[in-house]
Amino acid sequence: MDNNSANSSQKLLEALVKFKRVHGHEMPPIDGLNHGEILVLFAIKKAATSDMEGIKVSEISKRMMVATPTTTQVVNKLVAGGYVEKRADEKDARAVRISLTTKGEEIILKAHDCFHNMLSGLVNHLGEEKTATLTNLLNEAYDYFCEQKKKS
Repeated sequence: MDNNSANSSQKLLEALVKFKRVHGHEMPPIDGLNHGEILVLFAIKKAATSDMEGIKVSEISKRMMVATPTTTQVVNKLVAGGYVEKRADEKDARAVRISLTTKGEEIILKAHDCFHNMLSGLVNHLGEEKTATLTNLLNEAYDYFCEQKKKS
């Protein structure tokens, strides 16, 4: 790696660290749920549009790219709070399906409004052109890291 690349990598790392420090602090808890718990609700919601039976914990983990035990802990907390429900898979008695409750659906709506307001502020700050550029760069970065993960 040459000096320019090393300098660019360092600047990128510093910017990402700054972003990590504010990530999650911008969005206040909703009904006592933190950012990660709300993201699990969104993953369940997204799966529900294509699979009305609910989604397996392992499928949530794959979608979110986190370990299954971590997802299990979050799902158990969401079950205890009444945001999601577990039920046996009709085709596989060993498997459990997770689906949103009405309370979970309400949190999705609140969180969507919160995310929308937060991102609308960023769009207003950056402007349409810079927002489009940022969106494209983030998508390219995501694709790059997905490819790297497949190679490893």
